[in-house]
Amino acid sequence: MHSHIKATLVGAVSAVAMFSFGSAAIAGGHLNATGNGTRTLAKAEGSVTIIHPLFSDRTAQRMAAAFKKRYDLGDDFQFNSLRKGTGATVAQVKQEIQGR
Repeated sequence: MHSHIKATLVGAVSAVAMFSFGSAAIAGGHLNATGNGTRTLAKAEGSVTIIHPLFSDRTAQRMAAAFKKRYDLGDDFQFNSLRKGTGATVAQVKQEIQGR
C-alpha cells in the first residue's frame, strides 16, 4: 500500500476511535462522506493499525469490535493496536507520513 494511504488511515482511525464510536447511535448509524471514505480505504487495505500511547488491551479490543461493526468490515478484517509511549508514537507517525 502507498504510504500516503497508510498515513491517512492512521489519522482517520485515530479520529474515528476517539470521536465517532460514541456518535454512531446518535447519528442513527449512517455514514457521512468521511465515514464512507474510511470504509472504502479500510476494506481495500484489509487491515488497519492504530498507534496510541494509552488505550488498554481491553479498550483496544472494544475499539476493534466497534470499528468493524461501524464500517461493516466483517470478522476477516484485521484491527491492530500498537501501544507505545507518546514520544515513540509521534516519531512513528511522522515516519509513516513521510513514507519511510
